Amino acid sequence: MKIKYNTYVLPKTKYKFVDLNQVFTHSHIEHVKEIFKNCITNKSITKKYFYHIYIKNICNSIIDNNKKNIPVLIYQPDNGDITVEEDKLFTKFLKMFPIQNIVINTTFNFFVKSLEDPGVREEISNVVFNNESKISRRKFYFSHIEKFCKRYELTFLDKKFFGDIKNKMLML
Repeated sequence: MKIKYNTYVLPKTKYKFVDLNQVFTHSHIEHVKEIFKNCITNKSITKKYFYHIYIKNICNSIIDNNKKNIPVLIYQPDNGDITVEEDKLFTKFLKMFPIQNIVINTTFNFFVKSLEDPGVREEISNVVFNNESKISRRKFYFSHIEKFCKRYELTFLDKKFFGDIKNKMLML
């Protein structure tokens, strides 16, 4: 089932902002459901479920919500729903993905509303455009996240899964 997250297409550009906090909220709910559904009490298995669900949902938000535009993940660490430990882990996840991300101090909706100002919109689009060269489309590899998945034995998140994402992103 595809979930549509809060997104915003930056006018006159090829970029689409995705609300990562909403992805994390959905992942948290899914994680808790899986733990109770499968009666998991082992801490290491719970951790594997956590990693698997969050990584899978981040990847799905990248693919499912971006058919014509290049995704840019928007993350607000000051959100009251996110603990300090989760923030450290999410920041680590974001560094592993070959996708641009922007950390903001406001809500996603307020951030989008601030883009109505042409000066702010132009500045943000310039920042995103200049950072795009750091993430070359030809070198669009998920090697860091693949190593992470291999280390924690996340078997469903294999090279084929990340290869499919890479192929879809290269077509943008």
